[in-house]
Amino acid sequence: MCGIHALIIPTPSPPPLPPDLHQRLLARGPDHFGQVDRHHHLAADDNNNNNNTTTTWSLRFTSTVLALRGDHVARQPLVADVSTDSSRSSGSVLCWNGEAWRVGGQLVQGNDGEVVFQRLVAAARGRGLEGVLDVLREVEGPFAFVYYDAPAGRVAGEAAEGWREVEADGVYVVEVGAGEAPVRWDWVAGEGAGDFVSGIGRFNTALPAGNYPLTADSPAVEMLKQQLLESLRLRVLNIPQPPRLDASGKTRVAVLFSGGLDCTVLARLCHEVLDPEHAVDLLNVAFENPRVVAQLRKESGSLPDFYEACPDRVTGRRSFAELQKSSPGPQVPYTSPARVLLSGLGADELFGGYSRHPSAFERSGYPGLIDELLLDVGRLGKRNLGRDDRAMAHWGKEVRFPFLDERLVKWAIETPAWEKCDFENGEQLSGLDAGKRILRLLAANLGMNSVAKEKKRAIQFGSRTAKMRAGESKGPH
Repeated sequence: MCGIHALIIPTPSPPPLPPDLHQRLLARGPDHFGQVDRHHHLAADDNNNNNNTTTTWSLRFTSTVLALRGDHVARQPLVADVSTDSSRSSGSVLCWNGEAWRVGGQLVQGNDGEVVFQRLVAAARGRGLEGVLDVLREVEGPFAFVYYDAPAGRVAGEAAEGWREVEADGVYVVEVGAGEAPVRWDWVAGEGAGDFVSGIGRFNTALPAGNYPLTADSPAVEMLKQQLLESLRLRVLNIPQPPRLDASGKTRVAVLFSGGLDCTVLARLCHEVLDPEHAVDLLNVAFENPRVVAQLRKESGSLPDFYEACPDRVTGRRSFAELQKSSPGPQVPYTSPARVLLSGLGADELFGGYSRHPSAFERSGYPGLIDELLLDVGRLGKRNLGRDDRAMAHWGKEVRFPFLDERLVKWAIETPAWEKCDFENGEQLSGLDAGKRILRLLAANLGMNSVAKEKKRAIQFGSRTAKMRAGESKGPH
């Protein structure tokens, strides 16, 4: 996670960053702070005035870096050198915030921002804007960026996967000084692009020809495991040692852990992916609920430990105990140094985990369920990704979403609905809830039967805070 900021202004000298913005950017990238200025000069015939004058536009690019890729701190903003683009004083610039796991189908080796920048500069030099767009379309992973193509006087930027709750509907390009609105270019090019869900794949709307129960031996269960393992390998392996941390530290990854199904499966599979010497921290958050505390005090006549009574703490401890049985190892209390945090967000949308999914099936059968799943997947980027990202980034952490790996999402949306959830058969065959049945079966196959039977909770990690105050019926966003 990095902080990025770009200012484009029609004056020769850009103003400094406001102190509050400066501090917020530093919080997101504690390992490096950098700024690069560029000036774009427009002659009279370029900016439609008749005064025979030249207008100077200033561009100031700011980046702060949280170094999590490669063997060194990549000092941003990245600037094209003499061998690739005119000169360092006037070359192209990239502010990169994100994770490129693959580019052009190939795994990224080293620092992903540097790899993407090299490709952007080469593509811009050879094919202009079309080449730049093609490079960005080849990136697998969530990212936000600002790219200044210096020779063309063009700025492109966007946030893929809706990290900022901005429409992640394409790349926005503006010609510096042209006085025109940014032009949007789609993430997916060509005919039929509109049929793609979130620019990733086509949703399988097929209906079953009969009743096909989802069981522990169903091929889809093992396929989900392999998809998750590959997603986790990208996200938890080869995380560098933080620049200012004692090299003896072995923990790089933590799981946002409520004890629910999604996060516990992630924690269990992390144990398979990582070397035994690398611990996985489980971060559990408990909130004081005044209504619950008052009721417990009334019933017991004494002040309870209301943090331990928090539902997320109760399920967290219960699932942790089961993890200890299936993944034994030493437990030592300490402050977590992990800067990569894993979130289970996305599992409910992909595999039918919300209460509205069985309701849709009861009303309209598989057609209604498919419509509801399609709606959920299509709006994933508009929900809580930006909120979660901001909350973690402010503390110099990066949240990663294994369930939202593009290849896993593509597989999930192309898999028939009855191979993900099993509302047609309910609990009678396996004793497991029909919602997210595929993930529950995976948990059971991993030896976590109690986790597999864990009931769906209404609110995501760390926020099971319904009715925290009188008059509130739902937890906050």
